[in-house]
Amino acid sequence: MSYKKHSIKMNEDGQLSFVEISQTLSDLPLLKTPEWVLVEDEKSLYKIAEEISSCKVIGVDIETTGLDPHLDKVRLLQIASSNNFVYIIDMYKVNDLVALKDVFISNKPVKIMHNAIFEQKFLKYQYQLDFGTIYDTMLANKLIYNGLQKRNSLQEVIKDELGLFLDKSLQASMWKSKNLDNMQLDYAAKDAAVLITLREKQIKKIQKYKLTEVAKIEFECTKATAEMEYNGMAVDIASLETEKVKFEQLLKELQKDLIKYFGKININSHQQVAKALASKGIYPESTSEKSLKKYIDKHSEIKVFIDYKSLNKIYSSTLESLNKNIHPKTKRVHSSYNQFGAASGRMSCYDPNLQNVPRGEIRRIFKAPEGRKLIIADYSQIELRIIAEISKDETLIKAFNQNKDIHNITASVVTKKDMNDLTKDDRQKAKAVNFGLVYGMGTRGLVRYASNSFNVDMSMPEAEDIYHEFFKNYKGIKAWHEKVKNNSDDIPFIETLSGRKRFYQDEKRFYSELFNTPVQGTGADILKLALIYLFNRFNNSSTKLVNSVHDEIIIECNETSAKEVREIVVKEMIRAGKKYIKSIPIVVDATLSDTWAGK
Repeated sequence: MSYKKHSIKMNEDGQLSFVEISQTLSDLPLLKTPEWVLVEDEKSLYKIAEEISSCKVIGVDIETTGLDPHLDKVRLLQIASSNNFVYIIDMYKVNDLVALKDVFISNKPVKIMHNAIFEQKFLKYQYQLDFGTIYDTMLANKLIYNGLQKRNSLQEVIKDELGLFLDKSLQASMWKSKNLDNMQLDYAAKDAAVLITLREKQIKKIQKYKLTEVAKIEFECTKATAEMEYNGMAVDIASLETEKVKFEQLLKELQKDLIKYFGKININSHQQVAKALASKGIYPESTSEKSLKKYIDKHSEIKVFIDYKSLNKIYSSTLESLNKNIHPKTKRVHSSYNQFGAASGRMSCYDPNLQNVPRGEIRRIFKAPEGRKLIIADYSQIELRIIAEISKDETLIKAFNQNKDIHNITASVVTKKDMNDLTKDDRQKAKAVNFGLVYGMGTRGLVRYASNSFNVDMSMPEAEDIYHEFFKNYKGIKAWHEKVKNNSDDIPFIETLSGRKRFYQDEKRFYSELFNTPVQGTGADILKLALIYLFNRFNNSSTKLVNSVHDEIIIECNETSAKEVREIVVKEMIRAGKKYIKSIPIVVDATLSDTWAGK
């Protein structure tokens, strides 16, 4: 079958003229090349906008000279008005996209993209194109097959959903070239056109699995995520260098102690560490920090290992990573966010991983520029509030409605002490109990969790007594656990309050997943909804989303408007929480600070 390739221009009287530049035989075995036209002037965009404005959906894709929206440029913008026709806009010849602004910001047509965050970072921030309704085929695939280990590249999704082969060999071709050949233009056209057919297939499954609500959250949240990636966080270079020097000195001193106790070894080699420990009569199950902690009382020198590994991890994963990722142009760090990074729905973060930066003084590295402030806002005990909503546990609901401290209540229950007699250690133990047992942890797991995560020692008899007292007091949680466990073998999926699903086939269901996913997943849905609300409130203003960590949102704003912005942030985050948590109040703590360490 033959396909015509055209160039498109607008003549003096405003009519589109099509100039055929070649006619070739497309002989792809599976996915065929749609008809396309090459757009080389800005006047033509007004006619294109008029045509696509009547479409229900359009496919949108870009080819760029690189992956960095601060340094690289859009080479082509492809807009598919149907799965058989694509406009390819040559951005080396078209300087602005003002003609397309109205159609892009409109909710109709729906803009279909595969990884919409990428397109938005270039088109919004380089060409000021705001987006109305978005459909992201990559996120849709993740939702439809969440938990089933499906790949999410466009090539894999096309293969699985449409049974077609999409050749991606030209993805890394020379897009910087002034003149692109027909093979490159064919490739670009297919990437946009196939999105329309793909959406038609996916939308049926989204409706079938009742994923419409959470799909809307995911698609809309791409706008906020794109902004966080583009804005990045400001870094105080001097503070970063000071911290690096401090850590390097501490590591050198610890290294001297390591050599003194164990000789010269590679601390990152499990074999060498195990051999060195064995020479001292120490035989841990592994060389992990958790295993080594058990031997500190009898072998104090092991603390050197633990301290070194802990400091070295912060040094390499935070300080060195930050130093490596400071942008040469913006002098900020621009992390990438996997918006659907975990099966629960939580985001993940990389290059650098800002979600892994330890709390405390080290966060002073992240400092607002002169005249600006950071608003650090997080949900108070959001997971326990979600558990109260899901389980309908009367004790939890009553405590939250009366603004009582949940950890103190649990501490009183498990220690059998009066509230006034509780110690700091009692409350720490209660935290381990609350965050352990609510997720289906058994007594052995609770002992390990209390020790490793909260530095709380707990014997097995004590854990068994605590387990009994906890569920005696929190009967709603116990009933929820029993209901899930009794039906666990027959559960095809577990879901959040928004309808997000984690699917299961024949593999073993882990109890922890069955309890953890609805809670953390609902928390992720609430956070994404809050990001959507905040993006909509502050879009195109001086107030910027710069980071998000599970239940926390960080915003940068002008110092003069900081108090007003903080009030809006709290209000919108509470509004997001109330969408799914109806029976108890939502509490958001928000701090104004010069640095991220301010909270």
